[in-house]
Amino acid sequence: MNREKIAILGAGGFTGKHFIDYLQRQNTGDRYEPILIDITPIESGYESHTIDACDHLMLKDVLDRISPVYIVNLMGILRSDDLNQLYRCNVEVSRHLMQYAVQAHVPVKKILLIGSAAEYGFVAENPVDENFPRNPVSAYGLSKVIQQEVVIARTFNLIGQGISNQLAIGAWREKIAEAADRATVRFGNLESYRDYMEVKDVVDIYWKLLLHAPGGEVYNVCSGSAVQMRTLLEQEIAQSGKNITIEIDRSLYKPDDLPIIYGNNSKLVHFLKNL
Repeated sequence: MNREKIAILGAGGFTGKHFIDYLQRQNTGDRYEPILIDITPIESGYESHTIDACDHLMLKDVLDRISPVYIVNLMGILRSDDLNQLYRCNVEVSRHLMQYAVQAHVPVKKILLIGSAAEYGFVAENPVDENFPRNPVSAYGLSKVIQQEVVIARTFNLIGQGISNQLAIGAWREKIAEAADRATVRFGNLESYRDYMEVKDVVDIYWKLLLHAPGGEVYNVCSGSAVQMRTLLEQEIAQSGKNITIEIDRSLYKPDDLPIIYGNNSKLVHFLKNL
């Protein structure tokens, strides 16, 4: 039986690595053939291509050669004040994937693109569902709104092993690891509330959305509840085994830091329940 090929862009990133690990643990090799695409080399046992996927000609060349039936786009830039750069990688790549699907000689069954809670911006009430008006307050959030024509997984906050130090949890872990026992460490705003999910649970959801979700639908990928950032930091410190004093440094505050946001996941729960 011919295996169906799955092109995974951004396979070398935080979520990408967990997605690959998930596929290996699920023993999907009998039916599916993952093909990894990333800007850095990947060692996984799967076929991989090292390219800058933001270069649409390089991306098209690889896709033409591998002819994937499914495409998962996990790549993207988290932090940049340059909207052009965010647009090129967070929007243009998705547009080129859609163009490829229209022109491909092997029909593409599904493209899974990842959105963000940053699209919602400041919200008047929580939880927010998929129909909530989008009002991004950051360039990253704006780039994800532009991409929204094709996104079906609007993901809130992730936590897990290997998280980027560009994200709060990853930055905290780096500071805690470098700190001596009984040290005082400076942190930014810890009063805000966010909706977090373990990345291992999220990649399982991505896989099910890729295979089973109706095309054109949008799903909030979230826990449906909010946790205060201070609580998360205290948990990280406790897990480190160190006695660390938290000092708040207002110079580390971000101007676009939302006081609270968490998602309504009822649509996702209904989808998963009916699989």
